[in-house]
Amino acid sequence: GDGAWLIARIRGDKLLRGLPVILLTAHADTTRNAAHARELADAYLTKPFDPDRLIEAARRWSRLSPLERELLSPS
Repeated sequence: GDGAWLIARIRGDKLLRGLPVILLTAHADTTRNAAHARELADAYLTKPFDPDRLIEAARRWSRLSPLERELLSPS
């Protein structure tokens, strides 16, 4: 799938836009679409990913208020 498209849909939905987007991808994609998705995502992890990095990304975003999430979100 297209990560950038998915993030744009999430960010464009007023009910979902405050959610953090953590992308997990099967491989280190170097295409333009993948680079754009990395810029838009709150966290971007390639497989095999370190579970500790995923947990830390989730914890970091779960501790933030909705306003802080909006201010820190790349989009």
